[in-house]
Amino acid sequence: YVTCCTSFGIFIFKLLKINSLNFEGSDLKAAVVATQFLIGQSLFSSFFLLCATLFRLTPQIILTTFILGFISGAIWIKDSFTNLGIHINVTGTRKFILTLSVTTLSITVLQSTSRISYDSTAIYFSDAKLTAINQSASYFTDDTFVISVLQSTTQFTALMQLFGDQPARMLSWFCGFVICILSLSLGKKMGLSQNALILLLALLATSTAFLDLMGDGKVDLISGAYAISA
Repeated sequence: YVTCCTSFGIFIFKLLKINSLNFEGSDLKAAVVATQFLIGQSLFSSFFLLCATLFRLTPQIILTTFILGFISGAIWIKDSFTNLGIHINVTGTRKFILTLSVTTLSITVLQSTSRISYDSTAIYFSDAKLTAINQSASYFTDDTFVISVLQSTTQFTALMQLFGDQPARMLSWFCGFVICILSLSLGKKMGLSQNALILLLALLATSTAFLDLMGDGKVDLISGAYAISA
């Protein structure tokens, strides 16, 4: 799903001629690829929501959308991921703190196998699960679902239908990863020092308000990624 969204986002960039900007060898290139993923993701989720609301959202429609999305920008994917990275000089204590931060963030992917939080069970993930079963969006009895996040949870629905519950929960983890990339890129753009960038990542890696959402069936990180990208 991530690859298909990114590929489609690259295609949109080419279509709108945004690719005229040269990000080769720049720390901003990672942020550009992350933004391309978010653009593809937003268009996919809008289409899925349209299908679930007006028609039916079936595995066949979802799989076809994924394939077309991947094909649309496949020829540019290799170039987009060339020389991709945020360059930070790490030595001594810097390397130790950075290693701990990256390790902590990587381990959080295992949270997608744990019990989901209360509000995920009561609201976000349960509604996505019911929508996946019904193959259409509707109001359920005694539902406390917030309509403003329906577009985000429709992605959970699509991933559930093709891959199951656990892979669907990994979407929030990846969006948290995207937030880290965008935050570091923004820091580089604003002229933060090497120490400040490492501490910025450490702050994210030690914040329970951030870590607890990674791998959970909630939409906070999905929505937050768009805000930081903007």
